[in-house]
Amino acid sequence: MMKVTNSIMAFLFMLSVAVQFNDPDPLVWVLVYAAAAIACVLYAFQRLNWLVPAVIALVSSLWAVYLFPEMIGNINDSSLSDIFNFFNMKTLGTELIREIGGLLIIVVWMIVLAVAGRGEKHETGS
Repeated sequence: MMKVTNSIMAFLFMLSVAVQFNDPDPLVWVLVYAAAAIACVLYAFQRLNWLVPAVIALVSSLWAVYLFPEMIGNINDSSLSDIFNFFNMKTLGTELIREIGGLLIIVVWMIVLAVAGRGEKHETGS
């Protein structure tokens, strides 16, 4: 089950990399999603040190906390339908909700990989 779920998450993170290029600040988003995808691939090949996903989770958590106050200040200009509309980014509030959501998905999966990596004997590649 873990292998299948990790493969799906790796694919979704790679897909997320591909769709970031139309973002106003694509580089940081490409980097964070690529880091998550790489962690998934390393886990699949049993080359992941648990510290890697732990650091990715920490950075993503801090980033989400940083964005949170701005999201709260702009949430009134977003509707639930805007958040789940894949083709439009009508408001700053909608963008921030989606960005924080993406970061939280990364955080959750990186914690899963870190915990799983601590319980398994994975090589670090050194």
